[in-house]
Amino acid sequence: MKRILRHWTLAIPLVLGLSIAACDDDDNAMSPGAPLVPSATETPTPAPTPPVGMTPTPSGPQTGDIIGFIGTFSSVQGSTLQVGNYTVATNDATEFARNGQPATLNDFNIGEDVRVRGHLMADGSVRAIRVAFPIS
Repeated sequence: MKRILRHWTLAIPLVLGLSIAACDDDDNAMSPGAPLVPSATETPTPAPTPPVGMTPTPSGPQTGDIIGFIGTFSSVQGSTLQVGNYTVATNDATEFARNGQPATLNDFNIGEDVRVRGHLMADGSVRAIRVAFPIS
């Protein structure tokens, strides 16, 4: 008997709650026979414009910024490398390191993942400051 009462004491509030929710006054519901009247639409608010003299700060790296990335060394032509999606220009000032020791471009192998640090150029290429392997 106690078990039956316990189940009913849980079931009654649940049924009442669902009944009340189902009878909720829905402002979006149309009653039968109500005339079809279009609702007024609000005029969208335009996005705020920055004050005069202020421009939004662009996101992401900009030309001249120093960036670092890891990519697969896929080709070399002269002193220009292809690493991941970047064309990487090297010069006499570029530092090469392999296993923590000074190295040269000839010490790197196609297919290796390398870490590059350099200046982002206007054309999207990178002028390398340092190229290192391994990446850890």
